[in-house]
Amino acid sequence: MYASICHMKRTTVFLEEGSERELRLIAGRRGVAAASVLREAIDHYLGEERKKTPRPLRFLAAGRSGTRKTAQREEDLVFRDMEAHGAAPRTRRKPSRKP
Repeated sequence: MYASICHMKRTTVFLEEGSERELRLIAGRRGVAAASVLREAIDHYLGEERKKTPRPLRFLAAGRSGTRKTAQREEDLVFRDMEAHGAAPRTRRKPSRKP
């Protein structure tokens, strides 16, 4: 049992008496713990809230280059330092200066 809950955090929730009673009835009918029903309800609620609030795509425009032609030249920029198969690799090292 510990293996299934080791990644969870323990918390305390204060419920109205009627809500707690209903929670226990639902859990009893399903044959599961009240905590399981509560986790399921919270997960459902959070999922619905996530759907309501669109998340911005934060990576868009993160690397603005300042030019409008970057998208048109993207393949040139991505592949500029690559050579065709079998070609000798280019080196960018500066010649060493030995006295």
